[in-house]
Amino acid sequence: MRLSAPSPDPGRPGAPVLASLLGLAALFGAGPLAADAPKRDWSVAPVLGLYQPSLSDLNQGEFLATISGDAELIDQSSVNVSDSGIPSPTEPFTYPIPLDPLPAGTTAALEFQWRFDDRHTLLIGGSTWEASSQTLIRRPFPMQGFFVETEATRKHKVSFTELFFGWRYDLQQRRDRHVYLRLSLHDMFDIDQREDFSFFFLEGRPKGVRKSIIIQSQATGALLLQTGLGGEWFVTNWLSLSLEANYAYGLNEVVLRDGSVNVDFRDSDNVALKSPLKPENPPEGRFDMQYKLPDDSYKTLRLDFSGWKALAKVSIHY
Repeated sequence: MRLSAPSPDPGRPGAPVLASLLGLAALFGAGPLAADAPKRDWSVAPVLGLYQPSLSDLNQGEFLATISGDAELIDQSSVNVSDSGIPSPTEPFTYPIPLDPLPAGTTAALEFQWRFDDRHTLLIGGSTWEASSQTLIRRPFPMQGFFVETEATRKHKVSFTELFFGWRYDLQQRRDRHVYLRLSLHDMFDIDQREDFSFFFLEGRPKGVRKSIIIQSQATGALLLQTGLGGEWFVTNWLSLSLEANYAYGLNEVVLRDGSVNVDFRDSDNVALKSPLKPENPPEGRFDMQYKLPDDSYKTLRLDFSGWKALAKVSIHY
């Protein structure tokens, strides 16, 4: 009587998810190659991760720019000069509210995969990303002729939506785990920027009053080439967990355009402001956003989205 060897169990649980590239590298030496890879050719995967783009013009430029301007101040050593027909003295001022660099933001995606042979897979999907930085300070601000104690908040938020397609190559395949390389092209078609300043006055005539500055702009057309290394663990033959470490190379820098600055200060507040970010109308008629330099001149704001990305996903194979 001939006996045949039992076939391997495709439902054997995978190894625990590792949290570093060292763990991914360890897979290269783990276990013998299995004779049969999963036969399911299609999969869909929700993806979550962290993405830290460069954005140097924001982090090392605009975030350090100050609010400045001219304030009409009342000379408190005399009777109310604004009522006596004598102009109040105008004094230039600077009000620094620096922001910390944007932290790694959360990215969420939906990815579809088609395995067209044992080692090659096509990828297509879409994702969103958002990050913000915020600070709070307390110092005097010129308002209605006087410097009054003020609580000021500054918040900057950047977000985008993108589509991508790419390719995956399996470096090693074992019964319950794969190690792979991926390469994908990403098109950001909806980039939004918003910066909010809020001033809450704590004393004097404007006590209890809140004033604001809101700056908004948009951009499109940023292209990224993303490459990375990943590890996939099969929990069953239809469910797997993956970790990826990627780097995205910005193929171009984008300029924020179509900006607006809404200032909630009135003429009676006796202050004229220069915001740290404003739209500038160049000869071609497109309103490029510019940020303020230390000498009060302005420079076009360009966004470079090159940076590291760490992803985790759950794939359903069918």
